[in-house]
Amino acid sequence: MEQPSSPGTHPVEMKACIEELVKFTLESHINQTLQLDLALSKDFLSPSTCSTHFW
Repeated sequence: MEQPSSPGTHPVEMKACIEELVKFTLESHINQTLQLDLALSKDFLSPSTCSTHFW
C-alpha cells in the first residue's frame, strides 16, 4: 500500500539518491577531498577492476 507524501514535499526515487551519494562519496575519496578515511585502496576503485561504474 502506497503512503501519500508529506504535505509540501515531493516523492524521491531512493535508487537515484543512493547512486548519487555513492558516486559523490567514491569520487571524493579518489580526489582526496573527503574528510573521512574509507580505507579503500586505489586499486579497489580503479575503473579496470570495478565491475560497476557510476561515472
